[in-house]
Amino acid sequence: MDQDLFEFIRNNLRQFGFKDKRVKFKLILQFIDGVIREAKKSINKYKTVDILETSVQSTLRWLKRHYKHLKKFQSWLYGLAQNNRDKRSNTYIIIDDTIVERASKTAYGVSKLFDHSTGQYVYGNCIVSLLISNQSLLLALDQKFYISQKTESEECTTEFSTKIKFGCELINNLQIDKTRAYVVIDAWYTSKTILDAIKEKELFCVLAFKNSKKVSLFGKEYHLDDVFDKNKLRYFTLEGEKYLYDAKILHLTGWGRYKVLMIKKERDIDFRFFLTNKIDMKPINMMRHYIERWNVEQHYRDEKQHLGLKPFFMRSKDSTESYLNFVQWLFDVLSVYRYELAKEGVTKPIETIVDEYKKEFNKRTRDLMDISI
Repeated sequence: MDQDLFEFIRNNLRQFGFKDKRVKFKLILQFIDGVIREAKKSINKYKTVDILETSVQSTLRWLKRHYKHLKKFQSWLYGLAQNNRDKRSNTYIIIDDTIVERASKTAYGVSKLFDHSTGQYVYGNCIVSLLISNQSLLLALDQKFYISQKTESEECTTEFSTKIKFGCELINNLQIDKTRAYVVIDAWYTSKTILDAIKEKELFCVLAFKNSKKVSLFGKEYHLDDVFDKNKLRYFTLEGEKYLYDAKILHLTGWGRYKVLMIKKERDIDFRFFLTNKIDMKPINMMRHYIERWNVEQHYRDEKQHLGLKPFFMRSKDSTESYLNFVQWLFDVLSVYRYELAKEGVTKPIETIVDEYKKEFNKRTRDLMDISI
């Protein structure tokens, strides 16, 4: 790949087609550098607000004016996803959320949230994201800033909406070729409204769901444990793991007719349940598709550890939303850059690209200080 990361960013900024045809490249580079370096970690949290909202306020205004809601950037990303993905390979549509814990309750949108990974309530911000994954291309196409009803922020006047409703909105806004496309979501989001949204988009899905769901058989309702015989299990091997399973086509009460998979790894005690609206899908393929959901965990890890999502602290709605949008934009730029490298046989994680970027930044910015596009 001939162009380096700086040239890649500049060339793709040109494609956005802003009204004044000019981008203050110096500010963008400075802001990218500030995010990646996470310099705010070493600053006292009471000073952080002043530094962020003073030294980069012009950049935040620029972000708000040009792509506060990422509409122009989303259009470019959709085009990239449609035109560059390998249509012989599967495309996965993933919805998930992450919690960014906050030490202070005064930052905008901080709520009391239940962290499923720890089983405890924490104070923080919650972001619901929609990603698509196709081989080495992983893009965050859209996101929603979730604010719990348990927020203590005085500035949060946004009408409350559930994460399930946000998930439906993300699916409804999706514009992508349905060829070999699958929605993969964990059990927390699986609900009738999500399934209806998937059906409306005419997409296939593989969703996890809880074993408390009831099944309708011959006019009666049964628990899943009463339908599956755990003494008559089949097995397959996937990625070196042996899975024990049973699969049936069932009518889930209130949801409709789906293929249901009861499955566990050989060493596990408890079974997990999955469903698909593609009735003829083989159980091993259901698991192959669902495993792809873990790409979202890499996305959140990169944003928190390398792109500045974790330490930010702001009191205003506009600054917070612009910052979240910018971190997502930065992740996508780096993902596209990584994707272009992969097409030429060079495999680099975002962490490595960021480390190389840090080493080059001070040297390269001397030559780029006066560039405008």
